[in-house]
Amino acid sequence: MSTPRRSPGRKVTITNVWKDNLEYEFSRIRNILNDYPYIAFDTEFPGVVATPIGAFKSKEEFQYNQIACNVNMLKLIQVGFCLTNSQGELPPDGDIWQFNIKFSIDDDMYAVESVDLLKRSGIDFARLPNDGIKIEDFGSLLTTSGLVVNKKITWLTFHSCFDFGYLIKTVIGRSLPTSEKTFFEYHKVLFPRSYDVKMLMKVPKIQAVKLRGGLQDVNC
Repeated sequence: MSTPRRSPGRKVTITNVWKDNLEYEFSRIRNILNDYPYIAFDTEFPGVVATPIGAFKSKEEFQYNQIACNVNMLKLIQVGFCLTNSQGELPPDGDIWQFNIKFSIDDDMYAVESVDLLKRSGIDFARLPNDGIKIEDFGSLLTTSGLVVNKKITWLTFHSCFDFGYLIKTVIGRSLPTSEKTFFEYHKVLFPRSYDVKMLMKVPKIQAVKLRGGLQDVNC
C-alpha cells in the first residue's frame, strides 16, 4: 500500500471530533468504510509513569507488564484515524479524524514531559475536560462502527504496542489482562487484519507478515 494521497487540488481536512459531533463523525466513517477499508491509526497518551516490579520469566513478559500497567493506570488523550482505499487514496473530502478524549491535567495522572510535548503539538488541554469525549462513549461507538471484529478492515500502525493496548482496553471496558497470551487473543478477535510498519520494514517478504505472536515481534 502506498502513502495516503489525494487528487491534485484536493485538500486534506483534519476533522477534530469532540463530544458534540462524536456520533455524526462515526456515522460518516461507517458510510465510507466499505470503500476505504485501510485504517492507519495512532494514539496520544500521557506517557509512561510506572515500571513493574518483581521477577519476570523473560524480557517479553516484562515488556508486556510494563505496557499493561501503564495502559491500565492512565487515560487516552487522542485517537487519530486515517482511512484510505487500496490505492492509498483518502476519502473524497480528504478527512483525517482526531478524536479528543476527556482528560484533565488537574485530576488525571501523566508524565510531565509527555504532556508538555503534546501541548507543543497543539492538543487543546484547556478544552479536553469539558468538551472531550467520554471514553465509554468512544468505546461504545467504536465497537458498533464496523471498524473492529471485521476481517475486511486492515489496520496499519507503527510501533503499536501501546496504541492497541489503549484501544483494546477501551473496547472491552476493563483493564488489560495480566497474560500477554490473553491480550493477543483479544487482539486477534478485534483486529483480525493488522500490520505494524516498523516490523514490516525489517522483513524481506512484507506481504506475508502480520502482527501476531508476542510483543517482541513488534519491537516494543
